[in-house]
Amino acid sequence: MAKVKTLKKEQVLAGEDLKKLQEYYGFTNNLKQQIAEAELSKLSLVNKYSQADVNFKKFAEGLEHKYGVGIAIDMATGEYKTVEEEEENKDGTDTKN
Repeated sequence: MAKVKTLKKEQVLAGEDLKKLQEYYGFTNNLKQQIAEAELSKLSLVNKYSQADVNFKKFAEGLEHKYGVGIAIDMATGEYKTVEEEEENKDGTDTKN
């Protein structure tokens, strides 16, 4: 049978030791809480990003149906070129003829 330890006499930490222990305990608990809140915020942002990505992909598919597949879009001006036109500009040859 295992022995069970029992406290013989109640003792108290010195005032400064107790104060320091409480400070460290409170500080680490506060950090744990901040970490938990940060993780929850992260999960919320990841979910928002996932939904935004789904919406973006659906919108991009709509653009492909409207303007054609294989276009390069200038995000600043909205101008677009087909991939063939883009290749023509790079090597200077006309691949259509």
